[in-house]
Amino acid sequence: MIIKLFLGWLIILMCFIATTGAKELYTICFKDIGAFAPEQRSLELTFSESIPTPDEVDRLLRSSLEQAVLIDAKQDITALAFLKDDTLKRSQYSGPLFYKASAKQILTEEMLKLTKTLQYETENYSVRIQDGKTLDGVKPQRRWLTLQVIFLSEPTIPEAYKAAIEEIKKVTNQGLDATAYVYVGDKEKETARTQMKDPTGGYIFVRYISENRKIFKKIDQFVESVP
Repeated sequence: MIIKLFLGWLIILMCFIATTGAKELYTICFKDIGAFAPEQRSLELTFSESIPTPDEVDRLLRSSLEQAVLIDAKQDITALAFLKDDTLKRSQYSGPLFYKASAKQILTEEMLKLTKTLQYETENYSVRIQDGKTLDGVKPQRRWLTLQVIFLSEPTIPEAYKAAIEEIKKVTNQGLDATAYVYVGDKEKETARTQMKDPTGGYIFVRYISENRKIFKKIDQFVESVP
């Protein structure tokens, strides 16, 4: 179903509703954001009650974006997935997609940020290091490192923190802020691993602040200073 509705600053260019019997499964809406971002459009894949597998969400989001590009390939498009009003988590799909009109390409978030990824194995876990930076045009420009310490089976809390601290120490000589998160699951597939929780609240992660060369557990639990 193709509709064109003027709703103040928002124009809905296309809206499709998928159903089974009388039950609504999901909607796909292609929107012109209007005055807020005249060269930007959005595509929203919204599930009504439950979501399918991450692979199926990824397939639906990409195919929907490809259809939107056929409608208008002259403007950038950001494609996101939701469950009702909540954006899906990275454990539920691989993340948003971006169509860049200037390059005529569909890009992942990692590709858009020009993130470089290094992966290696240790005896007990795998490590992924992403070298991230702010998007082009964003001032001031920033770079940082994000580490994922991935265990196949869940370690103890002390083992998880010890591994995160050991790995973050290895990158302190690069002069960048860094954060190490601990995950459990498949090292190859992001949607098949989960972030490990801290029983005191929140998740297990370790931060390195390059300005003062200090390592912290979570936000402010000081661990040590790096020489």
